[in-house]
Amino acid sequence: MANSDDKQQQSKESSVGDELTRGAEVLLVDGDPRVRDGFRKLLGTGGLSVTATDDPSAAETMATDKFFAVAIIDYDTPDTDAGLKLLDRLRERAPQTSVVMLTARQQFSTAVEGFRRGACDVVAKSPENVRYLTDVVVRECQTKTCDKRQQAVFKEVLEVHEEFLQQLMDASKAKAEAEEQRSGDSTAMQLDECVVLVADGNPNTATGIEQALASDTKYKVISVLTGGEALDKVGQMRFQLALVSADLPDLPSSMVAKSLRAESGEGIVLLFSHPTGDKPGRADIIEPSQNIELIPELHDGGQLIEQIHELRKAWLAKARERRYLRIFRRDHYDFLRRYVELKQKLLASQSEG
Repeated sequence: MANSDDKQQQSKESSVGDELTRGAEVLLVDGDPRVRDGFRKLLGTGGLSVTATDDPSAAETMATDKFFAVAIIDYDTPDTDAGLKLLDRLRERAPQTSVVMLTARQQFSTAVEGFRRGACDVVAKSPENVRYLTDVVVRECQTKTCDKRQQAVFKEVLEVHEEFLQQLMDASKAKAEAEEQRSGDSTAMQLDECVVLVADGNPNTATGIEQALASDTKYKVISVLTGGEALDKVGQMRFQLALVSADLPDLPSSMVAKSLRAESGEGIVLLFSHPTGDKPGRADIIEPSQNIELIPELHDGGQLIEQIHELRKAWLAKARERRYLRIFRRDHYDFLRRYVELKQKLLASQSEG
């Protein structure tokens, strides 16, 4: 007769799962209701959550919509090789799920084919293999749970990694601003002259803009009448703002605007159309990947002038940010190099996991 210690040891050895696997999801596909009920009870006693079905299509849908640590699939449910076909689909649609194949067949080739297609194990259906099958399921659940927790840790580390970098950049920016104020150089990034390039076949457009900005000595308006002239200018001078009419006489306006944006580097480019009759014009900011709507309904030049002032402020703000970034890179070059290397290692480890 076994003593109390022996009973505790036997109970421990016969238990299913542990705290690590508690709540892990298991999908069971088998046409025999006795098998489904038996494994649901057996695995459920250890805290595993078992979803059982005899329908491979339903199983595929469930495995796609929800993460299962392990899928136990009968080789021939509901008909010959149907389980094998389901295995193929799960490898494609739920690659993180470990698949254990059950089979009543005795051929060695059956196991070989299951392994070849990606099953983590192929187990013959027999009462003697219940314990082994249970151990396989628990082991795979433990592995998947560890992987899931590891992925969560990697994600948190990367988030803290990015947050730390942002805080360091903010501190560097605050330091640079304080040094500017202390040295009296807070106007270092003020724009002495904002060059506005206006490309429009109608010279009155540039004249009107120049007159509207005449009271502000910080603006210099340069007028060109064609897209070709505009492209020539960008190679000869630097501008902060460019206004390109949608009605250029020689080249497609969108092409000219995108070329100016690409060549200018830091310049802001607007593509605008004049209002005609009752139909308003519009103005968009040209960016490398998309156009940003600025004035959906352009009725008069005053709207453009207002936006020119706002865009000048935006250009100055971006210029200051670029300056602070250059200072940060200069002062923390070695740190940034190590930061990038560590981030690449973390991402590689996360991918491998």
